[in-house]
Amino acid sequence: MGGAASGRRIRRSGDARTLLARPAFVRLWIAALISRTGDWLLLVALPVFLLQETGSVAATSTMLLIELVTRVGSGHLLGVLADRYDRRSLVTWTSIGQAAALLPLLAAQGDRLVVIVYAVAAVEAVLGTLAGVTLAALLPDIVDGADLIRARGLLGMTSDIGRFAGATAAGFVLAGGGMTGVVLVDTGSFLAVWLVFATRLDRAVAATPAGKARTGFLASWTTGLAAVRRDRRLWGAVVVTGCTATAQGILLIALVLFVLAVLHGSAAQVGVFRGVVGAGAFAGAALVSALGERIAPHLLAGGSLVLTAVLLVAIWNAPQWTTAWPYYVVMLTLLGLPAVASFTALSVLVQRHAPRAGRGRVFGLLASVNSGGQGLGLLLGGGLVDAVGPTVMLNGQAALTLVAGVVALTVLRPAPGAHRQVA
Repeated sequence: MGGAASGRRIRRSGDARTLLARPAFVRLWIAALISRTGDWLLLVALPVFLLQETGSVAATSTMLLIELVTRVGSGHLLGVLADRYDRRSLVTWTSIGQAAALLPLLAAQGDRLVVIVYAVAAVEAVLGTLAGVTLAALLPDIVDGADLIRARGLLGMTSDIGRFAGATAAGFVLAGGGMTGVVLVDTGSFLAVWLVFATRLDRAVAATPAGKARTGFLASWTTGLAAVRRDRRLWGAVVVTGCTATAQGILLIALVLFVLAVLHGSAAQVGVFRGVVGAGAFAGAALVSALGERIAPHLLAGGSLVLTAVLLVAIWNAPQWTTAWPYYVVMLTLLGLPAVASFTALSVLVQRHAPRAGRGRVFGLLASVNSGGQGLGLLLGGGLVDAVGPTVMLNGQAALTLVAGVVALTVLRPAPGAHRQVA
């Protein structure tokens, strides 16, 4: 069984360049890039469109809340689908669904506008989560060994490129073609993903063997949760994800106030700060791909989180001696490197140690925890920042990141004398 499974995967290679020379992985990389670009295009354009059409901040905030709650509630359930059906086919049909779900926006006007936007936002949140969970579960079916961490690092680069390209395109497309233009461009992106997956990823990649014995949906879901509880590294990954996601949610609120109230900067400078973190993350993804297996994943995850916490403390407390912008630009750029390294290492740990037939459910649970943690962080940041101030709030965020690093170093480490398990 193990030999057959490993035979279906692309075997280990020397470096990232040879990995990019393999058609199966290149197709997956292109599909992930297109999918994330389309996701970010809609993620930015939809709330802007709703705010422009209604002038209501409350309606726009409600839409964002609907998206968040939908992701929290659906992720752990959608993982069952990623384990019951062939993952390549599931991504293919999910892309078709995402394209079709956009079409009602063409009729979004008058009294129906808000309801249609809310419905589309909810459906796209579900389908986008399903696509992300399935892609994460699919990767180890294509590559493993030393190539897995390189592959995950390269896929991490698609998130940064997609965020930049999608968010940038959203403004131009919405301004030039309105919501009709957004629907056409985004539909094209989802159909492009379908086209990529319409051909086999690789002749050696067999259909996902998950879920061939059709157990009930609820039974499959509870079995996935039980698998997480039994494996120290899997529930440790859940804890680390919850801590880092909550810290990220706090950052979204408190960073704005830090720049405006503490550094006395402008809204444009808030954008610059976010942008340089993204640039650092892109460089970090490339570095992780180059490093491969030179650092054990649990050490890479834990060490990167500890380093992230140290950098955060150095950033949030720096106004005591300097408010010079170059300092913060450099430090926030550096921050992106360990941040993406920790995420990549954590993903690889889960991809290796989750049972192959249950990998989708584990990633689905992590997706729910990630969204829930971000929501909790937003609530904490919005509710407490006025009372304690942005600096105290951000130091708390750094402390939470440090806790995540300690958990990663202690809980995610291999058992003494145990051989590495590749799921």
